[in-house]
Amino acid sequence: MNPTAAIADLIGASPLDFTGHTAPSNTFTDECEECTATGLIRIEIGHTHRAGGWTDTSTWCLAHAADAIWAADMTAPASIDVTIADLALTLPLAA
Repeated sequence: MNPTAAIADLIGASPLDFTGHTAPSNTFTDECEECTATGLIRIEIGHTHRAGGWTDTSTWCLAHAADAIWAADMTAPASIDVTIADLALTLPLAA
């Protein structure tokens, strides 16, 4: 399974809304933007404008990432890149 499909399956998001990537788990040290859980997902939203482009980066936990992706997609960005900690894709989900 490719990273985009694996992330979409894990968090319940549409794989059509973003491009997925993995990164070493030790690079994720921030808290979620919504709660105090460790942020295992980094979302980079690329914007374009005739005066130039910019990228917004935020960190989310597994529970809040899908809503953040959905909200970002509603703004019609140029791109949404989602990077997940590789450990999150290898551990079984807690019951």
